[in-house]
Amino acid sequence: MPFEIIALINEGYAMKKILVLSVVFFLFGAVNIYAQTASKYGYPVSNKYNAGASSLINSFDLYFSEDYMHYAEHSVNGTNAPLEPAGTTYDNEAAKLPGWGIDISYFNKKLPVYYELNLSNNAGKSNYSGGLTCNGVPCGYASDTDGLMYLNYGAKLGYVFLFNNDQLALIPNVGYEYIDWNRNVINPDGSSNVEHYKLDHWLFGIIAFVKPLNYNFWAQVYGYYTDNYNNSMNRYSNTLGQSITYNLGSGNGYTFGGKIGYEAYKNKNFIISPYVGADYIQNKEGRSNNIYYPKGSYSWEPQDQSNQLIFNLGIKVSF
Repeated sequence: MPFEIIALINEGYAMKKILVLSVVFFLFGAVNIYAQTASKYGYPVSNKYNAGASSLINSFDLYFSEDYMHYAEHSVNGTNAPLEPAGTTYDNEAAKLPGWGIDISYFNKKLPVYYELNLSNNAGKSNYSGGLTCNGVPCGYASDTDGLMYLNYGAKLGYVFLFNNDQLALIPNVGYEYIDWNRNVINPDGSSNVEHYKLDHWLFGIIAFVKPLNYNFWAQVYGYYTDNYNNSMNRYSNTLGQSITYNLGSGNGYTFGGKIGYEAYKNKNFIISPYVGADYIQNKEGRSNNIYYPKGSYSWEPQDQSNQLIFNLGIKVSF
């Protein structure tokens, strides 16, 4: 089965995601209606010629990125010992993935509610090395990939606090993201396996915008704790025509990042700011269940950890 076809989201799984996001957007709308009817007070609309931190929030961001990713699979302490000695590393993967992303955020000035939508996609080729393990014994080795895709989309909801005459905005928020991650692993004997990860993450964090009045420079920093749950990995053998799905254990992670921008053009209605940014992301997924085969053999997915260093170059249009 071609890598491009495997990369498409399973129809049933997609319907579940659409339902979840529909509920989220319904709640967003309900909060927005309440915000406009329950409060007569709010933050004044800023003149864009002399705008503060709040003027950066209502915005559309388009950016291009370079994702330096490292992935590794490790044994788990006390699990299946001595077949899985603690600290054993099974597989390693390194990749440089170019890509793009879109962020849309909105700030309700009646009641300062914050909304954000995200979409990003990075794709390329990775250097994959390691072993396929059966009953704790290496039974094959992978050496390369001919395709790797990392699709991420999500939403956030928060509340805006302004300080120091609108020079600082702090936004505690919660969010959800879905990651669709695919790789096509090429083995030395010419066989290949398509691996398709479906990852659900809840995000808990804070965003800060800093914009000194009467200056054109601005900064944005953010940090998140990630709770990973309900994750799976499907492996399809192109050679054997067999598909196996592993239910991955729960995990966690974190994200830190920031942007620095310059208001290159502004009028009474909008501001255009080129910016540079960087993110560091770490996520861990737990060991999967065992999949049993005839004659007593079985396989599993070890605990894994991914680390990403991402550089961004983009344009922010603030309204």
